[in-house]
Amino acid sequence: MFDVERTLIAGLLLAYACYADWRTRRVSNRVWLLMGAAGAALTILEFFGTNTALHPVLLRQALVSIGLMYPFAWLLWRMHAMGGADAKALMALALLYPTYPRMGPGLPLGTTPPFELFAFTLFGNSVLLSLTTILWMIALNHRLKNPRSLRGFVAVQMPVDDPRLQKQWRLLGDPVTGKSYVPGGTDLTPEYREKLLQKTGPQGRVWATPKLPFMLYITTGWAMALLYGDLLYQLTRIPLGR
Repeated sequence: MFDVERTLIAGLLLAYACYADWRTRRVSNRVWLLMGAAGAALTILEFFGTNTALHPVLLRQALVSIGLMYPFAWLLWRMHAMGGADAKALMALALLYPTYPRMGPGLPLGTTPPFELFAFTLFGNSVLLSLTTILWMIALNHRLKNPRSLRGFVAVQMPVDDPRLQKQWRLLGDPVTGKSYVPGGTDLTPEYREKLLQKTGPQGRVWATPKLPFMLYITTGWAMALLYGDLLYQLTRIPLGR
């Protein structure tokens, strides 16, 4: 019930969030407040608009979805595994989709886990889709003939004076202080660039990772969850021949 309305709201707000995250690296909290408020309102309408026998099921699904995703997303944010906007997006989506949506006959095309927690399904899809970045990094390092390194799975070695470093990329670590990895990376601000040039010279090379907003993967994972189902769950079933 109200699956179409939920999906229209999510689609519009996620599209705006991707645009804002790409252009400014920030997403207003109003986006997630609006999504969460819409989700709460639709869930209340669904609660009073369905057979009373289904009330315990709907209430249990809503409480489980919100009760598990909120601390999970908060923990990922605290561990610097994702940005604040990404964590808030997962929380708001858990509130918007307390049950797994069915957008039409035969959808989703694939399978869904028995517990059908939509927010966790789209998160799992997002993580799997984000792994395509690793393939891109490996191919790019190979084309540039960069030295083999474990860092080559998530970053590319490029010259310090490469203009891309100031816009589309960030440093994997902090070369000025000698740190090979910094959670969230290091932005190459004009002030930091001067310090880096003094340390490495213009011909120095650093490891950099692309500024790809995880919001793009969340949105793609959301679409995949609606149309196909749970990619991770499907992959775990392949060895079992199911």
